Amino acid sequence: MPAELFWEEAPARVERAIRINRTRLLGRLGRIPDPSLPGGARAVLYRTGVPWSWLNGVADLEVGERHLEESVGALVRWGNRGHVPWSFWVPDEEESGPLPGLLLSYGLDREEELAGLAIDLREARQPAPVVPGLLTQRVGSESDFRLFLFAWSRAVQPATPAVPELLAQWWVERDLKSDASLRLLLGLVDGRPAATALLFVEGSVAGIYGLAVDPQYRGQHVATAMVHIALRTAAGFGLSGAVTTVPEASSGPFRRLGFAQYDHVSRFAIDPAEVPAFERDPP
Repeated sequence: MPAELFWEEAPARVERAIRINRTRLLGRLGRIPDPSLPGGARAVLYRTGVPWSWLNGVADLEVGERHLEESVGALVRWGNRGHVPWSFWVPDEEESGPLPGLLLSYGLDREEELAGLAIDLREARQPAPVVPGLLTQRVGSESDFRLFLFAWSRAVQPATPAVPELLAQWWVERDLKSDASLRLLLGLVDGRPAATALLFVEGSVAGIYGLAVDPQYRGQHVATAMVHIALRTAAGFGLSGAVTTVPEASSGPFRRLGFAQYDHVSRFAIDPAEVPAFERDPP
């Protein structure tokens, strides 16, 4: 399909591209075989074992209403038995159905609302913001990745202080490297780690994730500059567009560069360590 039809006449296709890119990135991070679910239900499960809810979870559930409660119960049991915080991704069309209520009844909390955004790279003509001292490099070694994690953890401030070190160990154990489909970008301001972004290529689009800026460098257009650099990199690959799924409150840098919203998803989350043992397994 010509790019102009994909972007201008078929918003549902753009929405699907956003969801596929997001789901396949999650799968790349730690996908495991689906559990046996009733009625032919299917879901994408991923688990890294790192105690941060974004990095473990359930996405892209496909199930008929008849088997919904049984399937969700099985998935909640699976998630809680991993003994790390995890997420359940709920697309917009499921918001008015029984799924959110089921998750709440099983102890998950509505963690945050996420916007699925996209841009046609042929229309990405906004000039790059000028950020004095900003240089961007591709992460290509373990030492680079530790600098990436330093900047990311300063920005995100995960509740578990050990998360950066555990992520570094996980990265080495899985032998993950920047390659043609997965590229990590580290922003340095005056030589100091200041910002991060992740570029994930799936089909004809690039997903931009992991955008984070050290609080010390916020308010200087660093985030917008990092997104612009990722867009320029994606355009250099000859891709038709770029997508992201980002918390609503953090969507500003993308919207300023011309991203439009095509999708919405709610992320529910739970930390099994905070749930009494007798409540962890749904009936």
